[in-house]
Amino acid sequence: MYLTGSEWRRWDLHVHTPGTALNDQFGDWKEYLAAIEANREVKVIGVTDYMMITNYSKLRADKRRGRITNIELLIPNIEFRIAPPSDKATAVNIHLLVSPDDPHHESEILNALGRLTWRYGERNYSCLPDQLIALGRAFDPSIAEPRLLSPRE
Repeated sequence: MYLTGSEWRRWDLHVHTPGTALNDQFGDWKEYLAAIEANREVKVIGVTDYMMITNYSKLRADKRRGRITNIELLIPNIEFRIAPPSDKATAVNIHLLVSPDDPHHESEILNALGRLTWRYGERNYSCLPDQLIALGRAFDPSIAEPRLLSPRE
């Protein structure tokens, strides 16, 4: 595949996207894609989001449509914050990186996340976007807009 022999390639396995829950530090997707395309050093990106792969799926679709051709591989990186916090009162993060080799990896990830459940109040919630929105609304009824399903374009 590579004619020059051994060659270092930079990987960044913790890259958030626009619309990332709890860590949206970006403008719109157009600006974001342009920034990735301008970076010629990084070849592999771990697309990171909390408890879901919605933004990974969007970036993967953009790649299939011909964007970010400089990126050789996208890897879904699902981030979880667990309790109790550390002795410094900061959240402990766990990252689950999933191989994208299986052509059905997105549906398999969603199947697994759908089986990951917890109880709040009198109801069980799974780790799927619509269930996370429902949990957020149960925890805080003042939440009006479900940002998780509609990242800014």
